[in-house]
Amino acid sequence: MKFNVFIGRKENVRNVYISTFKAFGYTVSMSKAKPTNSEFSAMVADKLRLEHKAS
Repeated sequence: MKFNVFIGRKENVRNVYISTFKAFGYTVSMSKAKPTNSEFSAMVADKLRLEHKAS
């Protein structure tokens, strides 16, 4: 049962990264399904910048 939950989470994470790639243009290693440290930092910085502009 836990195995199926893990697969669902991994697919969910992959979908988030794909949508982030489409929104910001970052490359994400699909074999690992996670960004590098610098890509993650850039995504967080962009998210905070966009939230700050909106308020």
